[in-house]
Amino acid sequence: MEVDIQRFRDLHSKGIAVCNCDGLDPATYELLKITGSNYVVVDTGSDELNILICDMLRKEFNHERIISMANGRGVEQQLKRLGVETIDMRRVMATTMETLIVRPTTYHALIETFENFSVEEITIINPGIDGHKVREIPFHKDAILIMVKRGTNMFIPHGETYLKTGDTLNIFGTGSALENTREIVG
Repeated sequence: MEVDIQRFRDLHSKGIAVCNCDGLDPATYELLKITGSNYVVVDTGSDELNILICDMLRKEFNHERIISMANGRGVEQQLKRLGVETIDMRRVMATTMETLIVRPTTYHALIETFENFSVEEITIINPGIDGHKVREIPFHKDAILIMVKRGTNMFIPHGETYLKTGDTLNIFGTGSALENTREIVG
């Protein structure tokens, strides 16, 4: 959502789904039918406005999946108290520069190929997977199992980790690798 009409038109012209509305108006979220399963990314360009919107989302809508920009330690702490995931652009930039300086080949390889990869959560519903070790599952060569969520616990698996029906797998891979994983565990 974008309140500024020019920025709205610019985003819309780039093919981004956007609405021209006010992020501080609770009716906007009801109109958009935002649910708890949706992520809401708050970046207004103003720390104060970001905090106000995040506060409203948490308190009026009990929304848990909120990500916002934090341009300082104090802002980051306020957002953390609200249960908001934060992105500190200074840290992101510092990490990017360090990687570019220390590991330029890796950096360029990731940047050039990352557009073909994404991360997806896939829940195991196939009872044939239940009780099998990760190493026994024929994952696609372009699929990487990053993390497993079992109930409220999250952990990094290894080849000897047993999988269970209901586990949610965080998979990093190409579109075809993700589709193949959905077919195997779904």
